[in-house]
This record gives sequence, structure tokens and C-alpha cells, in this order.
Amino acid sequence: MTLNVADVSRYQAGISFYKVKAAGCQAVIVGATYGTAGINPAAFAQLDGVRAAGMLRGVYHIRARQNTTAVEEANYFLNHVRGYLDGSTLPVLDWEECDTSDEAWALAWLNEVHRQTGIRPWFYVNLSDLLTYKYPRIAAAGYAIWLAYYPYATVDGFQGVGWTPQTIPAGHTLAAWQYVGTGGSLAGIQGLDLSVAYTDAKGWNAYARPQLTTDASNVTPIKGPLMALSDAQQTQLFNNINLLVARTNPIHRGDIDIAMTQEIADGKTVAINNNTAIKNLAAAVAALAAAPNAAVTLTDAQVQEIIAAVPPAVLATFRAQWNK
Repeated sequence: MTLNVADVSRYQAGISFYKVKAAGCQAVIVGATYGTAGINPAAFAQLDGVRAAGMLRGVYHIRARQNTTAVEEANYFLNHVRGYLDGSTLPVLDWEECDTSDEAWALAWLNEVHRQTGIRPWFYVNLSDLLTYKYPRIAAAGYAIWLAYYPYATVDGFQGVGWTPQTIPAGHTLAAWQYVGTGGSLAGIQGLDLSVAYTDAKGWNAYARPQLTTDASNVTPIKGPLMALSDAQQTQLFNNINLLVARTNPIHRGDIDIAMTQEIADGKTVAINNNTAIKNLAAAVAALAAAPNAAVTLTDAQVQEIIAAVPPAVLATFRAQWNK
């Protein structure tokens, strides 16, 4: 259960992803941003090209050698690629062109991206730094490792799936191993980094999908219109509502007159304008409650706030849109 992965940057502008796929590639991770002052000018075309060729995709940010905070760089990254984080595109922090001992900065970036998107990024790091600094707080927070370690200088085609990477510090999850850097080639395309991901397409999408959790101690059973939901459904529903709230960047209670686009879990979008944010949340509640394996844990107050804010006709409209 592995995937062949290539990663590309501005140096591969114009690459044919159909050729890459024909050579056995199953996923491509695109370099997008660098610090707060640089973006790969080919990034959007590359991300679109990966999708058009029918491959899984990811997108990465490199921490730059500059005096910027983790939140500033996370925002810079998200401001450029947020529209691509659609539940099947995996974000990554590239941790190499910086002070690699600064675990607090890396964790802050990972946490900020997770806070805003609900997605847990991968942490790309070389073996030497991982063994030296161990990054225990990143391990404890559950961010998976994409390991860079190169047994060979050049590799033609994907050959890494049978290789066993070095043992990594306890507590970390090894999601992928980049076994050749810039010395890889596919179908005559030179200068590629090649990796193996220890998962399948379903697992890749699980990494890329927003997943928020909540402290069960803060939740009371749902009463009223949603009381028929099971405990599992309540928990799942609460996670989805938290996701919708987080991805509005942000919605503040009592201050909902925000003009923006709300990405809903199925990829559709709904405009949030002039106090419609709560209506969108309520629509999601209604739709999820009616769907198989629906989810959410709402407090009584949250249920009442959402349901009271939305007329039945509005709920019906949004339910119909959700189920298209």
C-alpha cells in the first residue's frame, strides 16, 4: 500500500503531467510559496495540471531565511493556495532553508494552517535534523513526517517502494520518504525529487481532508430537532460545524456581516454575505442530520441559535443545494 510521488517547483514550469503519470507517478506535490515574498509563478498551472492528469496532489511552503513569524508565513501560504485545499490537496511545510532547530516556529506554522483549514499538514524534514532535534512537540501534535534521505544520487523511475528508510524518533508517523532529490528522472524529465508515500489514495485524501475535533466535556446531548442523532453522529456533526466556522476565516458570533466565500465539504461554495453565515451553518446541520453517517455534537444553545436563525424555507433551499 504505497504511492509513487514526485514534487515539482518553479524549475519544472511547463512539465507534462500526463508523461509523469504515464511513468508511474500517482501523486505530485507542488512548491508554491517561500517565506512571505516569493511564489512559484507556475504553481497554479502545475496544481491544475496535476488534477487534470488525474493524480493526487499536495502543495508546500518553504520557510524562508527572513524575519517573519510563523503566522505571517502561514497566512501568506493560505492567501495564495486556500482555494486548492479542497479536501484532496495536502499542505506541507518544507523545513530546510531556515533555522531547523526552531521547533516552536514550525509547530506554530503547522498549528495555524490546521486552525484555519482543519487539515493537518505534513512536516518535510531531512533525516539528520530529525535525528538531531527529534521535534517531540510536533510528534505529540500528530503532524506526520515526510522524510528526506537519499541513499543514491540519481534514480531513473520509481524504485523506492521496496527500500526501508532509517528508523525515526519514537512518536512520529512516517507518511512518506523522499529517496532522491533533484537526481530523479521520469520519462526523460530530469531533475525531479521522487518519494514513496506509505498509504493509498484513500489514505492520502484522509490526510488532506479537514478534520477537527472537540473536547467532549464541553458538549451536552442534543435535544429538540436533532435529538435522534447517535452520539457518533453528534460528534461528527459538531466537527463539521467547527470546520465551517473555522473556514470562514473567521466568523465571530454577533459579527456575521462578512462578505467571503464559504467552502463546504463537498467542494461547492456558498456566498456569505449580509448575515447569511449562520444560515449556511444551519443548512449544513440540517443536511448532515438527514444524511447517512451524518455528524455533529452541538450544545443545546448552539442548536437553538442555529435553528432559530433560519426560516424553514431557507433550510430547504440549502438542503437541496447540499444534496445536488
